[in-house]
Amino acid sequence: MKKLNVMFVATVMGVLLAASPAMAIPISWTLSGVTFAEGGTASGSFVYDADTDVFSAWSISTVAGSVAALPTFTYDPTTSKDTGCTGSQPCFDTVLAGSGVGSVFRQIGFVPVAALTNAGGTTAISLAFEQSCTIISFISITSYASSCSTDNDRAAFSGTLSAATDPGPGPGTPVPEPATILLFGSALVGLAARRRRLS
Repeated sequence: MKKLNVMFVATVMGVLLAASPAMAIPISWTLSGVTFAEGGTASGSFVYDADTDVFSAWSISTVAGSVAALPTFTYDPTTSKDTGCTGSQPCFDTVLAGSGVGSVFRQIGFVPVAALTNAGGTTAISLAFEQSCTIISFISITSYASSCSTDNDRAAFSGTLSAATDPGPGPGTPVPEPATILLFGSALVGLAARRRRLS
């Protein structure tokens, strides 16, 4: 029985050591050349991982133009969240915990001409937009209805997003491999079956 326990532990340890995760390398994208029609501007950067479609570490600063509802502001993870716009389109809004019916929030977004990838490069922005809205119905910070007056928005049709094509050395972000999970699960099932057969 002791021999079987030693074999069980050794097998599990071997599988765990062999199951090293794949490394995804998120890319830092820099925004430049965005000037809204009413004189305001936007600049900054964010990190995007195309493999997982996840944005992080965003810091987008706007400078006020003539829209009174949109004074100078910085979108970052403490002031805003990723709204989950389609594909690789970066969009952030200020609907956070504590928001509810009647809350006024801001939203900013950028529509790249080409999808952002982990290969980096440069792509033009076909549309940049920022708006101020009021929540009129609220379930959660990801499920709400809003009223957005066109007097409180602005748009730009120029600018670029660029990222280094070679992110350089770095630890990256571990991403579990489906094959590793399958291998580990198969090993545990096999060991459980063997123990039942021997007992």
